[in-house]
Amino acid sequence: MNLYDTNNIRIIYASSAMGEKTFSDIFINSKNIPGQQAQKFNRLLIKGLKLNGADVIGLSTPPVTTSNLDKKFIVLGKKIEDEILFSYVPVINIPILKNILNIAGSFFKTLKYRKKNKTIIVCDVLNVSVSLGAVFAGILVGCPIVGIVTDIPELMVTGY
Repeated sequence: MNLYDTNNIRIIYASSAMGEKTFSDIFINSKNIPGQQAQKFNRLLIKGLKLNGADVIGLSTPPVTTSNLDKKFIVLGKKIEDEILFSYVPVINIPILKNILNIAGSFFKTLKYRKKNKTIIVCDVLNVSVSLGAVFAGILVGCPIVGIVTDIPELMVTGY
């Protein structure tokens, strides 16, 4: 695979990144809106890859928790925003069960969207569940995998 010929590469970008409109629609009346830093960073990377000719699919586990959304089942499916396909893993908003479903969902969606010998998987490693599923799928089929860190966890919590 020629990694410099982005016109033939599919990038599966596994993170919690959501399209701006979808994010706004979900969290407009939320008790606690999830952090915007990782959303913005991931969206900008996705857009940049797309603008440079890559076929990018945003594989997303929405940043839903019991503290920011009361709904127990969230199914967003696929949505195109800014000419980018975002494929959302269904969420059961129950701790532990949610993580298991995120791993399984990202595993199967990664396998579904890959192009044989032309796929690179990019994972936001701070979103462990979506990354694990995508990494397991990538290892299974032999895709190159890249991990990124959107922010240092200590700084996300303390606000510095």
